[in-house]
Amino acid sequence: MLNTKRKVPFFGTFFLCSYILNRDGTNNFGNAEDIVNEDNMKKSFSVQVFINNFSYMGKDYKSVTPLYLV
Repeated sequence: MLNTKRKVPFFGTFFLCSYILNRDGTNNFGNAEDIVNEDNMKKSFSVQVFINNFSYMGKDYKSVTPLYLV
């Protein structure tokens, strides 16, 4: 799992957030780890994606790869 908590001098800890507007007028807002997922990408952007978490040189990354339009 990606570490979405970051320590910032003078500001404390914050979370990476996402805000997605859906075609039907609804929206999704919250922790990026919870919002950026395959179901929400399909619903909001009509695209099938593959999401992969990986580590490289001691850092964690999240890759979102579009596969095809649905």
